[in-house]
Amino acid sequence: MSEHTKGFRRTWIDHTTDVPANIDDVAALLHDLDGWPKWTPGLTEVRRSKRNPPRPGGKFTMMIKPASFHPPLPVPCMLLKLEPNYIEWGGGLAGSVVRHSFELTQVGPDLTRVRQLEYATNAIALLTLIAEPGIYKHDLRWQNALGAYFTKS
Repeated sequence: MSEHTKGFRRTWIDHTTDVPANIDDVAALLHDLDGWPKWTPGLTEVRRSKRNPPRPGGKFTMMIKPASFHPPLPVPCMLLKLEPNYIEWGGGLAGSVVRHSFELTQVGPDLTRVRQLEYATNAIALLTLIAEPGIYKHDLRWQNALGAYFTKS
């Protein structure tokens, strides 16, 4: 993670899985922010003001539908790091942050280890305690969908 904030921290997902694909293919899929809704369950849209290639500092909003009966919720984000095998984004307020990342490691010619990590600090970490089970399920579905995308291809 790119930023360490002092104080209380809760990690609600730290999940690693092996994806049956070349690291470059997995990285290309994750670097295509606009394409995330095509394969990510519960993510209905990614809104960006500019359609140029994503770069650190760029802002976007994810529209996340937490349940079938619930309307999509806007989650404002900023892209923090975009490296060949690492992507990190998040948001925050009043001394608190939320960070989400995917870290890729090639473990074979067509096998990529993907570590997904998401955490929050301080006030946001406390406020999200109620929503944590839903956030965890969404993130785990995202991780599973990533593997399924390449299994179906």
